[in-house]
Amino acid sequence: MKVRDTSTVTVEQVVCPVCGAAWCTTEDPTVTPCKHLRFAWFQEGPIQFFGRWNKTSFKKAYLKAAKNAGEEDPSLDENPCHEALEKMVSFDVEEVLVWTETGMACGPVSFSTYFGVKP
Repeated sequence: MKVRDTSTVTVEQVVCPVCGAAWCTTEDPTVTPCKHLRFAWFQEGPIQFFGRWNKTSFKKAYLKAAKNAGEEDPSLDENPCHEALEKMVSFDVEEVLVWTETGMACGPVSFSTYFGVKP
């Protein structure tokens, strides 16, 4: 599966590369899906699925790819494994966009969100 890092692009909102619909903004992380968005996976939370498609097949393929990538206890409830997403095969998700925001806490921090797309 193709994984494209969009962190080099400074944006105020994340939009669908197919139809241009806004999924979320830097001000409001609530995801508003279009028909092309299959999932949103925030770095610190569980994966959120959208639409009607074979999620079970995707889950199995991801968990297998994560194990093959060296994850000891892969899960869909925590940080996604970038390498697993790159190596897995899914007929329901063709591309994953990675949106990384950076900021300051007690030092520089970054937070990534993964968006699965099917044109």
